[in-house]
Amino acid sequence: MADRVGFVKITLAYCDDDKIECLVEDNGIGIAPENLDKIWQRFYQVDLARGKEGTNSGLGLFMVKWIVEKYSGNIQVESKLGYGSTFVLKLPK
Repeated sequence: MADRVGFVKITLAYCDDDKIECLVEDNGIGIAPENLDKIWQRFYQVDLARGKEGTNSGLGLFMVKWIVEKYSGNIQVESKLGYGSTFVLKLPK
């Protein structure tokens, strides 16, 4: 897997329901189905061994969801282990 090139793709679009949609896609390691609902929890980290000790707080996705909802939007995620994740944010125009 070391020779695999990683990517993050960001797409913005206007939707018919008068919202702006942002897709954030990657081809990373993905998230297991049993962890998908937990990733939004404050301080939750799927795998503590993935980062350097003490460098991750588990606040990133919690804060993203909080900000999106603060602006009357919503966020969802789809993911498959070994293939990556897609986050879909919808915000009012």
